[in-house]
Amino acid sequence: MTLYRIVQESLNNILKHSHARNVRITLERDVREVSLQIEDDGVGFDVKRAQKIGLGLRNISERARILGGELRIYSAPRQGTRLTLTVPTEDDKRFDAQ
Repeated sequence: MTLYRIVQESLNNILKHSHARNVRITLERDVREVSLQIEDDGVGFDVKRAQKIGLGLRNISERARILGGELRIYSAPRQGTRLTLTVPTEDDKRFDAQ
């Protein structure tokens, strides 16, 4: 459920702020980790500035921390945005009951 909420918050951010024409969501799982990537071709933003003021990004970061994951956000003005989350799968229970 936590991954679902991260995707949901990301899509809300894209809808409200990015003016994107295309969005791609990729979810992969192997024996070591789950990888989630969300990309858009929108207006982009200054990541450092947005992390200070953006409630949506703070929610996403907090949810990634709860999962023990590593979150990376790549964006720049007029260059779209890519969010990448990698979560180790040592404890599969994290993905079952959230």
